[in-house]
Order: sequence, then structure tokens, then C-alpha cells
Amino acid sequence: MVTYLRYFNILKQKPAVIPNLVRGIISSKLLRKDKVLRGAEFAVTYKCQGKCGKCSCLGLVDDRRQELTIEQILEASESVVKEGAILINITGGEPLLREDIFLLIKRLSRIPAILSLSTNGLLLNIDSLQELKDSGLNVLQISLNSPVKEEHDKIIGVDGSYDKVLSAIIAARKLGIEVLINSVITKEILHSRRMQDLIDIARSSRSFLSLVFPAKVGGWSRNEINLDQDSYQLIKRILKLRFVTTDTQTCYQKGVCPAGREKVYISAYGDVFPCPLIHNKQGNVLEGNFADIWKGFAYKREKGCLNIKLSDLN
Repeated sequence: MVTYLRYFNILKQKPAVIPNLVRGIISSKLLRKDKVLRGAEFAVTYKCQGKCGKCSCLGLVDDRRQELTIEQILEASESVVKEGAILINITGGEPLLREDIFLLIKRLSRIPAILSLSTNGLLLNIDSLQELKDSGLNVLQISLNSPVKEEHDKIIGVDGSYDKVLSAIIAARKLGIEVLINSVITKEILHSRRMQDLIDIARSSRSFLSLVFPAKVGGWSRNEINLDQDSYQLIKRILKLRFVTTDTQTCYQKGVCPAGREKVYISAYGDVFPCPLIHNKQGNVLEGNFADIWKGFAYKREKGCLNIKLSDLN
């Protein structure tokens, strides 16, 4: 529970999640259950303006299949919350390219779960941010690939994207939207001045900084990008900052990979995976009941990300 006090400003937006949060902590910490659902990520489209070489969903895109409708996403979301989830994250592709995204957020906001949206920031401005807030969004997750303007723009493949991201972070915070800056931490960034610059951006904007580990999936499936043990020791020191986090730090079982144990990823077509980085299909919400899919979920108890193997951040 102490870990979640860091996110008090987020939790107080959705007090209805507290019963599931308490049950999750009790089930995991006291009853020692290995599998306790905490959150679900929904890809609502794979359309994207970016050209990121690292894109993790490249292998999932199938233009012959239909994206989930609002009603199908709502039904699946209600099911994951019934199974204990306290967080629903809308992702893509770029979710803001979906024409009905604001209606979707408005309807999802009525579900007792913290609602976040992951974006590359290219479509964000004061008007779209205000509409996101008015629709009931609790957290904006925005990608910042590098604190160096030219480097970020090159990675995403769109000139001017860095300026759009920085402007969106500042504008969102002024509107009172909680911001989580997602940064993929390569060895080149971690062991350079750029790591401190990312920390400074998060600190000055009063945002959270989420360190995303590089993984051999999607566009990076053939790249040697895994971090080494020295890198993880440095990350452990950085995580002492209260506004810096990782996916494994917000788990009920801190430091253990949440894939298939505390979280699931549902593709734009309804396929259910352990996480966005592990494409081991466990079922489809259009073909079966989510509760049954979750009950039969295969998982491994691993320290850190299953795609990385080395991480031990306890």
C-alpha cells in the first residue's frame, strides 16, 4: 500500500478502485496468490503516424481483421475489472487516430478503474487535451524517446515531434492531468548525460518518469539491445527518486514480471497476450469469456521483464 501512496493524486480521482486495490494487495501479499490481476492494456488501433524502428506491435498488425468496436472494448473492460483490475490503459498504434476515441474514453471513464492513454503526442494540443480531461481521462502516458530534440525526432521519424511532446506535457500538467513520461532506456541513454536530462524534464514538469526496458520484439526482434547488469544497478539507484518508476515497481509483487500474473494485453482484434512485449496468444475476447481466458493463463514467475532475463530491481 505504501507504494500506491505515491500515486495518491491519481487514486483520489477514482476512489471506486480502492476495493479492488485492497483485495489485490491482500490476495498477493497476505494470501500469497501468484496470479492477481492488476491491469489491462487495450490496443484500440494499430494506425500510427510514427515510423519508430523499435515498434513492438509490428508483428501484430493485420489489415484484414476488424478493430474491436466500442461495445466490445467496454464489455472486455468490464470483465477485466470484475477479475480485479484497477487500471485500464488505452494504447495503439496511436489511439488518438481512432475517430471515436473521445467517446470511447468517456464511456470507459464510468468503469471503476484508473483510465490512462498512451500516445506519441503528435495530435495533442490544448483543445485535444481539454477534451481528454473532459472525457474522464485520469493519466496521460506520453512517449519521450530522448531528451535530445534531433534524436527524438529521428527515432519517431517525424520532424518537430520533440517540441510537440514537450508542449503537450506542460499543457497537460497546467490542465491538471497527471502525466507519465514513457522512455525506452537504452544503454546509450542510461550511461550518458541524457538520463539526467530525462529526470530533469520529469521533475520540472511535475510528471512521473517511467523507465521502459528495451526488449527483443517487433522492430527490435533482431537487435542486441538488452541491458547488462551494470545498467540495472544504475537503474536501481535512479528508482530511489519518488517520481521515477518501472512496470515492475508498481506490481503487487514488487520487482516480479507482471506479464500474465498481474497484467494482460488485448490487441486491437481482441487477442489476449501476457503483455505488449510477449506475443504468446492465450485466447480472444470475441471467442471466449475473459474470466475463463484469465483462469487458464500461462505465466512464469520471473524477476524483471521476461524478455530481458537479467533484471533484479528489488
